[in-house]
Amino acid sequence: MEHGRERTDQDILYVSVGGRICTCGPARWLNLTIIQVIRPQAPDSERDPRISWFVYQGEKPEGGVGLVALFYVLRFGQEHGYRFGKQALLWTEPRLRTPEQFDRWSQIVAIVHNHLVLARDLAEAELRPWENKQREHTPQQVRRGLAKLLPQLGTPAPPPKPRGKSKGRKNGEKVGKAKRFAVVFKKPKVPQSVPP
Repeated sequence: MEHGRERTDQDILYVSVGGRICTCGPARWLNLTIIQVIRPQAPDSERDPRISWFVYQGEKPEGGVGLVALFYVLRFGQEHGYRFGKQALLWTEPRLRTPEQFDRWSQIVAIVHNHLVLARDLAEAELRPWENKQREHTPQQVRRGLAKLLPQLGTPAPPPKPRGKSKGRKNGEKVGKAKRFAVVFKKPKVPQSVPP
């Protein structure tokens, strides 16, 4: 699907689609391909529209635009990866103040995700009864099974000290009553103007 592109002096990108000109706003010169996918059998709901628009950035793929549509199928794994990062690895939980802090936190979450992938062969994955035992273990299953692996790795922290019993109060010590304070009323009492 060929699209005409024009570059103006203001460095605004215009992409023509089916005879219409779409203003994309201030941008550098980008190599874009806009793809319209029409599926007549779709119910045309919000979740499953008949007409979908996609933007592909980069050089045209060697296999043609049809190959780009196959990339869309890969979104399933990516979306579940984002969901796993948010729910299990708490990617969006901390309330960070600066973008740099969030960037560091995102890198830590990515490192943890990579460690879970690398620990597939080390940790015994904990599977739910309905999960497939023949497939390669997912990071979520490995994360559940890490509770058995972590005690074997050890820790640099010293062993915990025994709690023991509290010494309590000294013999013969008397405990006085708690100091009482007057109750504070927000609305002052109004004196009666007429005696009873």
